[in-house]
Amino acid sequence: MIISMTGYGRGSAQSLEDMVTAEIKVLNSRYLEVKLRGLELSSELELKIRERLRTSLTRGSVSMTLAMEDEAGKTSQPVFNKERFEAIDKILSDIQREYGRHIEFSDIATGADLFTETDIKESSNHVILIALDKALKQVQSMRVKEGQALQNDMVERLQSLENLVTEIEIISINSTVNRKEQLEARLKDLLGNLKLDENRIYQEIAILADKYDISEEITRCRSHFEQFQSLLEVNEPVGKRFNFILQEIGREINTIGSKSNQPAVTKLVIDMKDQVEKMREQVQNVL
Repeated sequence: MIISMTGYGRGSAQSLEDMVTAEIKVLNSRYLEVKLRGLELSSELELKIRERLRTSLTRGSVSMTLAMEDEAGKTSQPVFNKERFEAIDKILSDIQREYGRHIEFSDIATGADLFTETDIKESSNHVILIALDKALKQVQSMRVKEGQALQNDMVERLQSLENLVTEIEIISINSTVNRKEQLEARLKDLLGNLKLDENRIYQEIAILADKYDISEEITRCRSHFEQFQSLLEVNEPVGKRFNFILQEIGREINTIGSKSNQPAVTKLVIDMKDQVEKMREQVQNVL
């Protein structure tokens, strides 16, 4: 079954001294993009968190916020780094005085440069990772639930495409027979009593009929439908492959529309394009 790329999770864990809450939001993205907010983490702990997020989520725009409360229930407060602020301010003043160049403070410093959270105890690292795992579990649960809804919707749309192709095929077969009869009648009407090679006439009719033949496009469409259906049952990320198959289906539909001059087929082609476009929108949210 398929899995949605979006999800939300929240997890908390507590030690004797602190309680940590991890909140994770995941949105659509072609790649894995991770933003960590909240607590000031050691490099080692941040690497561990990023690795767990990468392994668990695979793809998506991930925003994770960490908050910590002490035993009295007070949330950790940011600390203003006065020394750093004054050092940066002095450098900017020196540049202005010596070079006559004005540089905005925001061009070289951010909030993260001036504010830090209360130092995290080494013993809290384990609690942070537990909170992270709980939040990830909720994210995955939501992803699976939304993925099932996406799958149900795409199964219905895929069946609709198959039905539309069958209708087009029936119209095409009937119109091919009628077109041959019309061409034969038209040639006889134009030629009158003039005798021409019958084989030559039928050869020209066959060439014209082949020009409007869409049997190959219909066969390829059905092959793409089968590939799409098989991917619905794969337990691994398939969003990018879905995108590729839908592009191929779109090409075949366009060719069918350009070859056929039947109004009924044109209407069905428009319906197929509409279904494919809606599926393409849904696929953007598939992991």
